[in-house]
Amino acid sequence: MKRQRIKLDHLQVLEEEFRTLLVECLGQCGRGRWGLFGAHDRLDIEGLRWREADRVHELAIEIQAILAESGQQDRLCAEFLEIRKNEYKRRHNGPGEPILAREFLKRLEDDKSEGR
Repeated sequence: MKRQRIKLDHLQVLEEEFRTLLVECLGQCGRGRWGLFGAHDRLDIEGLRWREADRVHELAIEIQAILAESGQQDRLCAEFLEIRKNEYKRRHNGPGEPILAREFLKRLEDDKSEGR
């Protein structure tokens, strides 16, 4: 029981960090900073790496892995990872990262105002 409680506490900390950092990064990305959805992943140029965006991605993966052990998933993490995966595939044909970020942030705000 103690081990399960520790895991749940750890998960809660990860989820809080993820949500806070995601909102911050979405705001920056929506104002024109690229990299949140993996635009620079294939480039190994020091100035293009965005440490906070990388952390959001790591957190989403870790949260999903923990929840997968019990057959669950986090809706917000899943949506972020899906956008990131799709952005990588359609990089030249779809909306840019700033548009994706503004749309995602708007959905978060709408969910919050609806009490979800």
